[in-house]
Amino acid sequence: MSGPVGEPVLPTEPLELRPVRPQHADSIFALTQSSRAHLAPWMPWIHTTADRAATLEFVRQAMAQESAGNGTQFGIWWGGQLAGVIGYHPIRWPEREADIGYWLGQGFEGRGLVTRSACAVLDQAFLTLGLNTIGIRTAEANRRSQRVAERLGFSRVGVLSEGEWFVDHWIPLVVYQLAAAQWPGPLKPAQGSPAVILPGS
Repeated sequence: MSGPVGEPVLPTEPLELRPVRPQHADSIFALTQSSRAHLAPWMPWIHTTADRAATLEFVRQAMAQESAGNGTQFGIWWGGQLAGVIGYHPIRWPEREADIGYWLGQGFEGRGLVTRSACAVLDQAFLTLGLNTIGIRTAEANRRSQRVAERLGFSRVGVLSEGEWFVDHWIPLVVYQLAAAQWPGPLKPAQGSPAVILPGS
């Protein structure tokens, strides 16, 4: 599921997507710690990320997913700082489709970081990986995240009334989809240049 984001204000610092690696675990955990209250309404995993070991397990799972060819989790690095994470849920290769999710740490919203990062991921998904459909699922109450999907040209296709188990209850998720034939959408040029995807190290 996608997390809280803001309105686009184009940044000037370099924006890079780096595949998550063990050496990034301290930065990821520190960002989740400093943004815990900010992420808690939207990200169920924040409630079980109690220590650095949980972040290292996320990195391990992300690297296993990447090694299996099922999509990459990227740190969003802006001006040398970790600002958030964006990546694929496991790719469904028979259907050539996948969902993407994203979150930003507190203080990084409103700068267009998620929109530009998503542009780079969509370029990779459609132009390099040859996927046909990308989806975004976001909490029905999270209009900021929904606006990212809408700016990128995604179509709202429905609402799952019991879309995600959130700590102790179900929450509804809004489902968006974008087909390869619709990319790049008409709004893409207005968002600034996409982030640069760097190779893993």
